[in-house]
Amino acid sequence: MRVCIMFIFFLSFLTSCQEPEECQYIKDYFPLTSTAAFYIDIGNYEEAYNLYSQVFEVCEPIRLTNHNDLYDYAKCAVKLGKQNTKEIIIHSFKQGVSIDSYKGDKDFHPFIYYDQWQKTEDWNVIERIYQEIRQQYLQKVNYELRDSIYRLQELDQEYRRRSDLPDSLRRVKGIQRDIEVQRALHDLIIEYGFIDIPAIGGIDIDGRSVSISAILLHTPDSVRVNYWIPYLQEEINKGNCSPYTLGAMIDQLHLYNGKKAKLGVMVGSQIESKEEADRLRLKIGLPPYEVDSIKWDRLRIK
Repeated sequence: MRVCIMFIFFLSFLTSCQEPEECQYIKDYFPLTSTAAFYIDIGNYEEAYNLYSQVFEVCEPIRLTNHNDLYDYAKCAVKLGKQNTKEIIIHSFKQGVSIDSYKGDKDFHPFIYYDQWQKTEDWNVIERIYQEIRQQYLQKVNYELRDSIYRLQELDQEYRRRSDLPDSLRRVKGIQRDIEVQRALHDLIIEYGFIDIPAIGGIDIDGRSVSISAILLHTPDSVRVNYWIPYLQEEINKGNCSPYTLGAMIDQLHLYNGKKAKLGVMVGSQIESKEEADRLRLKIGLPPYEVDSIKWDRLRIK
């Protein structure tokens, strides 16, 4: 009961601040869709569906690292027997969600199959138009940029994996490598903007997990505080970056300096206080601390 009351207060505060003319993802989108995803985890599909519907009236759905909201919205629609399931799935294809994701998820089987032999009419329509939508999406992916980020990932990890070198040498070479990689990443971001799934696609493109998240976690404290954190906060508000990416950078900064986490984004981290965590979470687009703490607890049980 206490958790539910806290959710209602938090959500009512966010929705009372909405400006329908223009979506501000940091308050109108991320806290609500992350809470909707939590409702899915606990089986409350009705509440999750209503939250997604409310958000998508104001904001364009997005697909980023840690956020596959149209897929989750479609799952709610299937569970509740909603008439707009087909439209949601088709919309998700335009963001690069693959048809195999749905086929491999048993929660969608009631929508796909009448029985073990026959597919539904809606799914037959989806299969007929999928390839055209998929090809249109693939043409928008920046493969050269994707390869560049993958190479930076590998360079970022090279000396962290080198157990054959003395620690002192590995540390010196690693610091120099981090400077080179982060400078290259900065230059790419200046040229292309913030880099995530909309620009370089997801793992379904070629089976590689390609992301700048790990590189950002290796930025020096001063550069992180003075440049990256303010920059990412701006990108979150535009819907280009996940608040969990920024939250991990903030928490790691404090943990590596011998302090408790500020936000409680990193699994197993201890926070100074829930009240302070929720205040800071509100500023960068995260849901209440209770949402993530319950989610981590459920993952540990599984």
